[in-house]
Amino acid sequence: MEKLMKFINKIIFVIEFIISIFGTYSLYQIVLYKNTANNIPIKHLIIFIISIIVLLGIIIYNYKNNKEKVEKVIISFLIPISMTYVFFMAPGYVPDEPAHIYKSYEISTGKLITEIKEDGSSTNEVPKYLRNNIELSLTTYSQYNMAVSEETDYDDVIEVESPAQAYPPILYAFSALGFLIGRAFKINVILAVYLARIFNLMVFLIIGYYSIKLIPFGKKILSVVLFLPMSLQQAASVSADCLLNAVSIFFIAYTLYLCNRQNGMKVYEKILYIIMSIIISISKIAYAPLVGISLLLFKNKGMKKKEKIIYITFVIIVSAICCLSWYLLSQKYQVTSTAKQFMEAYSVDATQQLNQIIKNPLIMFKVIGNSIYDGAYINGMIGNHLGWLNIEIPEIVSIMFIILLILSPFLDKNENETNKWEKLLLLAIIIGTYLLVVLALYLTWTTIGSNIVMGVQGRYFIPIIALPLLILCNKDRYIKFKHVNLILPIIITVLHVIAMSSIIEFFIK
Repeated sequence: MEKLMKFINKIIFVIEFIISIFGTYSLYQIVLYKNTANNIPIKHLIIFIISIIVLLGIIIYNYKNNKEKVEKVIISFLIPISMTYVFFMAPGYVPDEPAHIYKSYEISTGKLITEIKEDGSSTNEVPKYLRNNIELSLTTYSQYNMAVSEETDYDDVIEVESPAQAYPPILYAFSALGFLIGRAFKINVILAVYLARIFNLMVFLIIGYYSIKLIPFGKKILSVVLFLPMSLQQAASVSADCLLNAVSIFFIAYTLYLCNRQNGMKVYEKILYIIMSIIISISKIAYAPLVGISLLLFKNKGMKKKEKIIYITFVIIVSAICCLSWYLLSQKYQVTSTAKQFMEAYSVDATQQLNQIIKNPLIMFKVIGNSIYDGAYINGMIGNHLGWLNIEIPEIVSIMFIILLILSPFLDKNENETNKWEKLLLLAIIIGTYLLVVLALYLTWTTIGSNIVMGVQGRYFIPIIALPLLILCNKDRYIKFKHVNLILPIIITVLHVIAMSSIIEFFIK
């Protein structure tokens, strides 16, 4: 019996993940039939009820046996909540998801790099059925339900333009498995999209779990960040943001873990660290400053000074080279016809915009000031509008998550904290990333001479949202709440139920 319990403890999250799939799918079918036929399918109702009972049992079991291990409690709540985003946020409605779906599908066929044709254009080859159904042509759950009942002819393909051609293939390593399985078993390609989402979410949860587990302080901060509606929307999609956000958060957590322990870095840890720094630096050039957090490794007491200098320098140089190399490669891809039309209609020209800044550098201060005045994209980062920013979430959800974020640095009795110089480094990374994101969109997506930046979305700042909160962590500032490891995820669960009701309402119209 003891061996059985140990085995169950090892696979309990796997069990919860699988049950969450069946339970959420059954709930989806209940909502669908109630809306279209005004009845509830008994089979799915039974499966849903059994699933809820088992999931509650697992959550209670995890809490009773791991009250102080916040990562186990949080992930236990996070698994079923995040799964609702997989099924109830319709495919193609996460920002830029159609483009990422095309890129992921192409990678599943073995084409890691999108080919550039002789005329300079580049396209992804995908099933025609996928193209006809994924780009917002389906607007309700009932339409998607009809679409998945049809067969997909994977040989009937079409070339599509995609703004994701230049994204590194590593960001689609797991979602591509969904399409690989879909093609192998000839299942409906829309179902393959759901499968790709599930693979992405699984990896996000695993990385999120270890992020909370390893970070030496600020565990509640990461718990709230991973639970944000915007974080879950991206994690439960085929978007490249899923892996990018997860790796960025883990990179921060792992760095703090390494620099606060007594022993040095093993070979496999050094390799993993370099791989993560490369993934971040090649994903988007605006996130390159995040690699600078590796300077905190100087604090590691288990490495000799010379070893630290050589290794940290190597990490930064390799990341910079990879970042520049991938950026130069990405510049070979032409913008899509849709982007060209937008740029012509709104007078967007990066060269002229840059000349305007050079002539009048103060214009950027005004632009940044307007951004901060507008809330510095905080509401968008939390997820006050989901989907293509057209699914409005009740304001109470955003307000409560802002409160939770503000409180999160003070909900842990931290044994470690950052010193003055480390705080300055984190602040520099925050400012550098923020400015690069704003500048990139100001140059490439904003009308020449505009006083505001067009195209910036709050989700772009999820990789660094934990940094300003980690600066606030202090050994002496601690708000003691009884059962906070249980109360926090319960509050968050209620907020997600409210948010999910808005999402469901949007797709049953």
